[in-house]
Amino acid sequence: SDDFGSRYLACFEVGLPEPPVVLVASNYNQREPAPRIIHEHILLYRRFGVQVSACTLDPADHLHHQLAFLLRLDDLLLHDGEDRESVQRARHDFLGRHLTHWVGRAAELAAQRQLPAIYQALLAVLAAAVEQDDELTSSAVAHLAVEAT
Repeated sequence: SDDFGSRYLACFEVGLPEPPVVLVASNYNQREPAPRIIHEHILLYRRFGVQVSACTLDPADHLHHQLAFLLRLDDLLLHDGEDRESVQRARHDFLGRHLTHWVGRAAELAAQRQLPAIYQALLAVLAAAVEQDDELTSSAVAHLAVEAT
């Protein structure tokens, strides 16, 4: 288990000048400064009742926070605790602005930099799932627009 932990750290958390593959969205966004991206994540999370723990060292735009936020939105959709249209639109925006643009690139980097096969496979599956989720969410939002007319 220590070997897996060390390997994870070497692949995703430490390196000079950075790890081989960074799991933070702002690392892949050259259009906006990182603090703005992180702040946007925090505001969106708060809007739907998600709080990034003060104990974590990872920024709000780290992959695990992003996936936890999507789970929260799914939970809201399943339990009708929130306006479904608002949640669907937020999910659509979040996927399009914050996940689809970088997860595929991270998967490509994992292959290029020859990370262990398990990490390459996991990132490739995640990239495919995010892309499919974005397509399905786009379809759901388009259906909402049709219903509104």
